[in-house]
Amino acid sequence: MKIQISTFNVNQKSLASVRPKDVAEWLLPSTNLPDLLVVGTQESLPLHEALSGVNASDNLRSTSSVVHRALSMISTSGKVEQDKTTSDDPIYVSLSQQYFSNLTLLVYARPHVASTFVRSTTHSVGFGLGGVMSNKGALSTQVQLRDGDYTFVNAHLAAHDAYTQRRNEDYDAIVTRIPSLYDTDHLFIFGDLNYRLNAHAEQKIVDLEKLATHDQLSQEKNKGSTMVGMSEGSFAQFLPTYKYHIGSIDAVNTRRTPSWTDRVLFASKSPSHCTLYDSYPNITISDHKPVSAVVIVDAEAANDISNTLAPRSINHGRLPDTNALYKAYAGAAADRLVGYTWLCFYLAGWGSSVRGAVAIAIAALTYYLVY
Repeated sequence: MKIQISTFNVNQKSLASVRPKDVAEWLLPSTNLPDLLVVGTQESLPLHEALSGVNASDNLRSTSSVVHRALSMISTSGKVEQDKTTSDDPIYVSLSQQYFSNLTLLVYARPHVASTFVRSTTHSVGFGLGGVMSNKGALSTQVQLRDGDYTFVNAHLAAHDAYTQRRNEDYDAIVTRIPSLYDTDHLFIFGDLNYRLNAHAEQKIVDLEKLATHDQLSQEKNKGSTMVGMSEGSFAQFLPTYKYHIGSIDAVNTRRTPSWTDRVLFASKSPSHCTLYDSYPNITISDHKPVSAVVIVDAEAANDISNTLAPRSINHGRLPDTNALYKAYAGAAADRLVGYTWLCFYLAGWGSSVRGAVAIAIAALTYYLVY
């Protein structure tokens, strides 16, 4: 089974603003098409819209439309290998399309794989403000095929260089609050994981291998602090994915430490390896660069139940959070309260929440003084 994960922090921009050719290159860089194509975006909405839920479904439809258009371009270009299908078959079949706050997660399968589809389940968790709000969070979809379960988690962890421990805690929130996350045959965790480099902002991007030794995620994994047992391709073979000037291919913001914030990790009960791991700098709408990874999973191989890399073997005794449901309800309530308040300020200020807050404050003061 060939699985491709494509992830992009779009910085509150629309994928529709990216040239279709560049989207197609990011989504399907090879003519040898993956059996499963998974697309995840982060920061796909302004925060007031994400928290209030306004335009969330429209944003998902827009993202899906851009992906479909890119896939159609590839299908009609004649540059794909039509293995196991006829020329009349669709290039991909949608298995699941979900959103949570400003995250989207779309799963597609080749027709011969889609024919083995049984069902999918989706969960989400917010761990931002107060440990419950969705300004930071994760969205998971488990796809059950006849040959096994495939779980995909699109995550957006805490930002800023100094918050390494907070990112570790965010990951713990994912694995303890998403039900039975490790109870799967194949697990993929990806997105804007936000781990930075323990280096100076003026560090020159010259020797990528040396620069990668400062990567916080690698260091934390080696210490056993997070994502223990998860595998990854060689991220040092492409340039850091953050932080760039918007509109630029390679102009780095020198006030921030360049970092590989956008990552794809995996664990499988079957023999697996990463055959492609790359970023796509020609896409310039964001301060991040999109990333794609291709992982080959030998799902038909005989599996040893004691495989130490299997998702069920790397839980390390983490117990489910007994307050997960309470936190989900509290987070949803806080999201709507803050989101709608912020939205009111934004609308009152004609596109500026600060201007709107001032206008509402002046109106309230005027009403108080007059009446």
